[in-house]
Amino acid sequence: VDAVRKIVEQVAGTVLVDEDLRQISAPVTTGTKALIEAVKAMDDAGIHPLDLGLKRPSLDDVFLSLTGHVAEDDSESEVKADSRAGKGRR
Repeated sequence: VDAVRKIVEQVAGTVLVDEDLRQISAPVTTGTKALIEAVKAMDDAGIHPLDLGLKRPSLDDVFLSLTGHVAEDDSESEVKADSRAGKGRR
């Protein structure tokens, strides 16, 4: 994991590591170009990962990167407000 982390850091800069899952991810702006660079560097180092992928960010990912915190789930409070609004009407 450490060798791959170093390679991905060189390509992407910021790296997110999950030691338990033995998974490394990194946000990139160059998409497939960054993935190809990382694959070439891993191949040169004799590292052959089990899985590689490129994923577009979700709206939650974008919100987190822009605000620094996750979006709050208001659906529960909306349901409570809706159920209270319906009481007393008949």
